[in-house]
Amino acid sequence: MQKSQAGRSDVLVLFLVCVGIVLFIIWGIAKRHGIDYEVLLGSIGKSIVLLVLWMGGLFVWGRSVFSLITSIALLALWPIWWPVLISMGSIQVQDPFGWDESVTKVAWYASAWFRWGLEICIAGIGGYALFGKR
Repeated sequence: MQKSQAGRSDVLVLFLVCVGIVLFIIWGIAKRHGIDYEVLLGSIGKSIVLLVLWMGGLFVWGRSVFSLITSIALLALWPIWWPVLISMGSIQVQDPFGWDESVTKVAWYASAWFRWGLEICIAGIGGYALFGKR
């Protein structure tokens, strides 16, 4: 009985060390690219939940609805990462005329045109995968 308890605690320690390493790597990526750490963790967590739901849908309904489930999952996945793009692409600059204290400039990949344009492209590709082959 003691040996079983020791094995469980070793596995728990190994798991916690691995989680710590993964969180440290995510923190490094966020720091390197200027992304808010909490925003990045939230997007990763939501993506994991969506991945589990996608795999559950494939398990329950099988490959017969693979295109439908995948299209819906991709349509839901892209907006999850929008806050990361906005966090990474927002730049505070001083107004040269002094009218405003600071102005937020947005990089092209954080603009609404890019985010919604890609969402429409994903919907079009998903629609083609569902209805275009028939």
